[in-house]
Amino acid sequence: MPSRISGKSPGRLGHWLRLALIIVLLGIGLYRTWQRQQEQGRANPQAPARGRQTSEENDVEQNKPAEKDLSAAPTTIARQTIRNENGKVVFRGDVDVGPTLARISRSERLEFSHDGIVFQNRERRLPSKPPGYYHEYVHPTPGLAGPGPQRIIRGRNGENYYTPDHYRTFQRLDE
Repeated sequence: MPSRISGKSPGRLGHWLRLALIIVLLGIGLYRTWQRQQEQGRANPQAPARGRQTSEENDVEQNKPAEKDLSAAPTTIARQTIRNENGKVVFRGDVDVGPTLARISRSERLEFSHDGIVFQNRERRLPSKPPGYYHEYVHPTPGLAGPGPQRIIRGRNGENYYTPDHYRTFQRLDE
């Protein structure tokens, strides 16, 4: 007489165990793939997301207002305290935004979704301008895998603002 566990035959129980094992292994595989993608993002966060510009992008580039000479503008902001989204201090010291300003001037973008998008100035902490006037760019924070709280906001006329705390405070860089 075949043994019964919970009223099911051993063959049916083996089928459900195999199915559960397959689902667990699939979940582990998906998690490891996601983890590798996250590690690749940490390894090279400054890699531009775009390669060559198209002719349309070149046309737009030629119609932009003249960029201000940033050589006279300060690119090091002294004594900054950068906190992550949980409020934990992740960086203390001087922040050099020069590489980010240079990257913006070259029209290079980071792979973060918010790099180069229109900044809407919802907080109204920058001078009021028409929609689309400002664009935001990520300034990477050492030790953080994601975009972090630092941004450079550039106005259509070339003015630059730095925020170390995700839009709570701003400092104009080119005055």
